[in-house]
Amino acid sequence: MNDQRFIIKGVCYNPVPVGSTLRSWDTLDEDILLMQGTGINTIRTYSPIEEAWVLDRLASAGIKVIMGFTAYSGAYNINNGGYLTYVDSFKDHDAILMWELGNEYNYHPEWFGGDVNNWYAMLENAAQQIHLIDPGHPVSTAHGELPSVTTLAMVPSVDVWGMNVYRWDFSHHAITDFAAISDKPCYLSETGGDSYNSAPSHPTYSFGANEQMQADATQALLNGVFANLDVGSGVALFEFSDEWWKAGNPATQDPGGAAPYSSGVPYDGAPNEEYWGIVDVFRTEKLASGIVNAVYTGPACLVSAHAGSDQFLPVGSTGTTLDGSSSSHSGALAFEWSQSGGPTAVTFADPTSMHPSVSDLNAGVYTFSLTVTGDCGTSIDTVQVTVNQTANTPPVADAGSDRCLPSGTGATRLNGSASHDPDGGPAALTFVWGQTAGPVLNISSSTAESPMVSGIADGESYTFELVVFDGLDTSAPSSVTILVDPLFVDDFESGDLSGWSGIGLDGGPVRRRDS
Repeated sequence: MNDQRFIIKGVCYNPVPVGSTLRSWDTLDEDILLMQGTGINTIRTYSPIEEAWVLDRLASAGIKVIMGFTAYSGAYNINNGGYLTYVDSFKDHDAILMWELGNEYNYHPEWFGGDVNNWYAMLENAAQQIHLIDPGHPVSTAHGELPSVTTLAMVPSVDVWGMNVYRWDFSHHAITDFAAISDKPCYLSETGGDSYNSAPSHPTYSFGANEQMQADATQALLNGVFANLDVGSGVALFEFSDEWWKAGNPATQDPGGAAPYSSGVPYDGAPNEEYWGIVDVFRTEKLASGIVNAVYTGPACLVSAHAGSDQFLPVGSTGTTLDGSSSSHSGALAFEWSQSGGPTAVTFADPTSMHPSVSDLNAGVYTFSLTVTGDCGTSIDTVQVTVNQTANTPPVADAGSDRCLPSGTGATRLNGSASHDPDGGPAALTFVWGQTAGPVLNISSSTAESPMVSGIADGESYTFELVVFDGLDTSAPSSVTILVDPLFVDDFESGDLSGWSGIGLDGGPVRRRDS
């Protein structure tokens, strides 16, 4: 945010008063003061805040919103397209941090025709549509637990992965698990503990309402999250205030919950739904509120080691330079490089340098580890250096066939999927798109294989160029031209696309009248 890393120090927020089942903003000003005093900088909602004045108050208090959308309920749901109306209305509001689609819907395939893949298709389409309207804010989803690699591949347009995780008091392990399968940002969109102990014979905590049990769980959970900020972006703790409507009579606080030790909720294994707040329904702070305050207002340990991108060297290379310059921390850093794999032992010029040179390389794959130490911890990252055994064949870019679009199209997807590498390496292909002609369009991602382009106008011609890189060599560029209706005179001259636009009666491009 504003060219600075933003750490989510958040809470899930759904203020429902005693005796009601509906969200109310009657306590908003009091809640904001409590949030500010606790160091909370973000709230996460489960449905859109429709009142602009509420967003105004939050923005003026410096509190950001992760704005949630449901699949089917409310005027702004995903299925009826209302979410796009909301995004378009509030995309410039200072309170918005990001848009979040769905809340652990992967647990409910029955809501999507019995097939959770229908939800993932809806999610991908909705994320794409938001990007077209608002390229300035990321799109997130709140997934139940860790998504699979297959799931991540199905929804590439989700920018940030939220995870609702209840793994006793080590839910932060989901963050490191996610980092092992994806380079995208992630955060815990839900985790926490309630303040009611349902286990009568618990060895540590007394039966019934028990704020100490919640405080101890909150301490362990937040410590885990904030010790892993090198790969995680924070947490939205569940939740800000108790909700009396969830397990019984909305006018009374009912324990409810499942049998003890039937879930991963610390430390009794029972989710007592009406006892999750760090403040009670009357806004009295619980012990957990002090824990949140200490963690959220304390110094964040941001040691983050980055050993640079994998390198691929041509045949006969004997040396290279490693790069740890992207490592970060608020204070001084100490670097220590070591070799952790490879066909032969290498020589470091200075293993404590940010940019050490290494020599004595032979053909094969080498792995180097970088340990970065700051004043509050350490972080480790690795990088591979491959020295080719045979000469490399450059890859071939293919930007797809020229095509004509009907008027009113607005957006389309480029397609570089036919690009290929004759010798399959040494690395997977990476893509770079650029526009070379026509009025400037928005490209969803210039490094995607098949990015979306938007802002297309009728009667225009656009040309895009694609190059691909196999880790060692760059391809020759490949171009694609996109022509857009309306139709004028059908006198197309084969091979010359300059000044051409639209589709003629015979299906071919036509020249604009003014050309």
